[in-house]
Amino acid sequence: MIMVKNFVLAVAVLAGLASCTTSKKSVEPTAFQGEWNIVEMNGEDLSFGEVLPYVSFNVAESRFSGNAGCNMLNGQFDLNTKDGKISFGPVAATRMYCPDMELETSLINAIENIFGFEVSLTENTVDSILLKGENGQKILKLMKRSELDGHWNIVALNDSAVVTSEKIPFMDFRSNSGRVFGCFGCNSYNSSVEIDEAAGKIKFGNGAMTMMMCPDMDLERNIGAAVSEVENFSIKEDGTLILSNSKGKALLKLER
Repeated sequence: MIMVKNFVLAVAVLAGLASCTTSKKSVEPTAFQGEWNIVEMNGEDLSFGEVLPYVSFNVAESRFSGNAGCNMLNGQFDLNTKDGKISFGPVAATRMYCPDMELETSLINAIENIFGFEVSLTENTVDSILLKGENGQKILKLMKRSELDGHWNIVALNDSAVVTSEKIPFMDFRSNSGRVFGCFGCNSYNSSVEIDEAAGKIKFGNGAMTMMMCPDMDLERNIGAAVSEVENFSIKEDGTLILSNSKGKALLKLER
């Protein structure tokens, strides 16, 4: 008898958890407003690429913009949330030559072949959008982009300006996948990262780096040491990102 009760309770708990996340087509147009990371394309996970593409919707003007991985994109879109329909006009893009032009070309083609959508709701909040083709096939998956997401150059270390003749040190945050990619001056860096936006808390995992010998290894070591102490973050009115330790001391200053 006890086993039956426990089984019924477990089923009820699982059902309750499943009900927290639902998929539907019809939402208010404002649910699309803002920036969204493009985390999947035709079933391929884009979260671990060197640059994560994103799209931004301006619902009031029926316009979109974004980044395909290197070049900037913009154009118009038509949204009918009652019928679960969305389509994009011709995509205009800047013309810089980039290492991965194949990704950009595929992404632009994908955008121009979208006809419908389905959203995923968690506690009545849209957390992801699935953009579909004419026959209902999954083309792009979008997830809400946080204010921390994207590419940030490291411009100051312990209140001193970063000066280097090598690559500009940077971090690229991917809050949806809990990862950060970057470079501290020469070697490539990646790590897990835990972000609590509401509390302004951030914690980096044990990062991995490539092992090339570089002329300025001290800079890499010092940035790495600072990152290991980071516990808090804040974005200032001028748009700069400050990473600080548990006592509030600014360790790194970053700019988009």
